[in-house]
Amino acid sequence: MANPVYEDSVKDITNSRVTMGVEIEKLQPLDLSVDSDNSDYGYRAVNNPFSVPDYDPDDPENSDPDIMQLHRSIEANGVQTPLLVRQMSANPEKYQILSGYRRKAVCEKLGIKTVPVTIVECDDDRAVIIATTSNIQRKHISLLDKIRAYGLLYRAQRHQGKKDKQNSKSTAEVVEGMVGVRSRVIQQYSSLLDLNDGLLLLVGEQKRNSDKQIRLSLRAGEHISKLTPEQQEKIEKILQDNPEVVISIKAANELKQKFEKDKDYSAEKIIEDLGSQKKKSSRSKKKSHDWDKVLGYFPNEGKRKVINRVCLFLDKWKEANCPDDFDIVSKNLANAENQSSQSTAKSQEKIAATKQETQ
Repeated sequence: MANPVYEDSVKDITNSRVTMGVEIEKLQPLDLSVDSDNSDYGYRAVNNPFSVPDYDPDDPENSDPDIMQLHRSIEANGVQTPLLVRQMSANPEKYQILSGYRRKAVCEKLGIKTVPVTIVECDDDRAVIIATTSNIQRKHISLLDKIRAYGLLYRAQRHQGKKDKQNSKSTAEVVEGMVGVRSRVIQQYSSLLDLNDGLLLLVGEQKRNSDKQIRLSLRAGEHISKLTPEQQEKIEKILQDNPEVVISIKAANELKQKFEKDKDYSAEKIIEDLGSQKKKSSRSKKKSHDWDKVLGYFPNEGKRKVINRVCLFLDKWKEANCPDDFDIVSKNLANAENQSSQSTAKSQEKIAATKQETQ
C-alpha cells in the first residue's frame, strides 16, 4: 500500500534517480552515529539505524511473520522493488541504504549476491527523512524503532529549518501532521535519542525485573537523557549490576537534580538513594493494599452510607479513649444516632409548620 508521507519525501528527487544492479556487499547502513559527519543528530546507532529481526526460514512459527512473508515472496519472484540507496561520497563504490534493510537481510539468507537498487542524490536531512518515513511503513514496528524513526525524523526536519510558515507550526507539529503521532510524543522520542546505547535499548525494549516492573520507562528515560555521557554510563552500570533496580520517573528526576548539584555523585550513593525510593514505594503499595482490603469488607450497594456509619463508630471509639469493650462504643453510637434522628424529626416538623403558615 502506498504511503503518502514516503512518496512526498522522495518526490523532489525523482529526476536524479538511476536504477541498476549492485553487489549486496557494497550496501552499507545509513551511518547516523555521533562519530560520523551527521553528528548534529546526536544519534548513537545500535547496529543498524533500523533493526531487522533475525529469523530462521526453517522455523517460520518462531520467526517474524512479516519478514517470513517477504522471504517467501523474494524466494519465489526475486526482489520486485529496488532498494533505495545513495552513493557514499567518501567511497563512491559503496552505497548507504535508505530503504530496504529487510530486503537486504532476506537476500543474504537466500544467498542472492546482486540486488536492484535505485540510486538517488540527497543531502543528509533528506536521507534521514526518506529512511525514517520508509521504515514506518511496516505493519509491526517495535517501540525501539518508533523512538529511532520519529526522533530522527523530528531532528532532520528541525535541522532543515522547515516550518509551516502559513500556520506557524513548530517542527514537532509538522512531524505530527506527517505521521499522525502527537507532537509531545515526537519530542519525547527525540530526547530519548540522547541516551547511550545500553539505556536506549533498556527503554526501547521495556525491560522488566523479576517483579515485572519496567526498569526504565519512557518518561524516566527522558530525565536520564539530560545527563552527561559519563553520568549515563554510571547509571547504566548500576542497572547492569543490579537487575532488580527500577528507576521511577520521580527517582530519575531526583537523580538528574542531584547530578546537577554534585558532579561526583557516586554510584554507592545512587544505589542508596534508589533503595530508599524503593522502600517508599513499597510502603505506599502496602498502604494501598491495606485500604483495598478494608474496602473489600463493604457491600457495593450503599457502600458510602455504610462507611460513613463505620467512621462515626470509630469517632465514638476514639472519644472513649479506644476501649477494648466495643459494647460501650455501640451504646454511645446508638445514643448519638437516636439524638440525630430526633433532631432530624424536629427539623422536619418545623419545616412542615413553616410551610403551613405561608400557605
